[in-house]
Amino acid sequence: MKTTMNQLQEIKATSSFDFCLLALRYLQNFIKDAPIKNMDNFLSSLNEQGHALVKMQPNMANLKKKISMVIYVVKKAMKTRKTNAEIIEYSLQKLAEMLAVAAQNKEKIAAAGSKLITSNARVVTIGNSALVSEILITALNQKRKFEVYCLESAPTREGITLAEALARKGISACLYGDAAMGVILSQATLVLSGAVRIYEEGFVNKIGTLPLALTTCSLKLPFYLAAETDKILTEREYAIRFYKHDPAEIYIPRNKNLKVHNVYYESVPLSLLSKLITEDGIFDLTEFKNWYLKD
Repeated sequence: MKTTMNQLQEIKATSSFDFCLLALRYLQNFIKDAPIKNMDNFLSSLNEQGHALVKMQPNMANLKKKISMVIYVVKKAMKTRKTNAEIIEYSLQKLAEMLAVAAQNKEKIAAAGSKLITSNARVVTIGNSALVSEILITALNQKRKFEVYCLESAPTREGITLAEALARKGISACLYGDAAMGVILSQATLVLSGAVRIYEEGFVNKIGTLPLALTTCSLKLPFYLAAETDKILTEREYAIRFYKHDPAEIYIPRNKNLKVHNVYYESVPLSLLSKLITEDGIFDLTEFKNWYLKD
């Protein structure tokens, strides 16, 4: 079944990896169904669709990069001698390649990250990262026995989605409210998180990740970050912005003097991380910065 733009707009509890795949498949269907008589009009419409998708999740660096690449591919093809039908076919081929590479990167990250999940590990996670989930499932398939403590991840509560998914796979999962992070960290052996963006000195992730990282650091526990390298987007390229969402997700005030603010994401310093897990392998912070964040 095709996912519509309205359905994508309503998605709040899925991972940035999965949302990006849904957006690319949406563009696939849009391109397949588009009239091909006037390519200038087609490109204009594609730009509009891409802009609308990025606007839904402006903090997702991989989404912005992949959609920019799709539009670049179409523009480049239009400058060749390809027919309109050939441009459409070429664009769909490139989209299919992007989806295949994303799937391969997910497998590589899972293979690398699973090495950090030892038997009897007690793993704390926040949000609903597809990469974190895949790492844990891979570790389970390697016959490791471990527990996962999932934070609820209010206000969208996607931690519940992750906990249910892990439990269905046979992983021992426990669900806690976000305020209990200090309690569960006292029992944990490591923290594993995803990210929606990595920039020069930090990363952006689900609200609550900063206090989780600070508490983890104070307890001298390892904090591992799993992310594809296409989530690297420096502030020099694109400024970080945090947007307010529906305050009713938190509380509907009874007094006009009470203001409710609802944000989904926050920045976390890279200095709080122990290691970063990417499709290229596992890096300590200095290695990662030298490889990916140097001018």
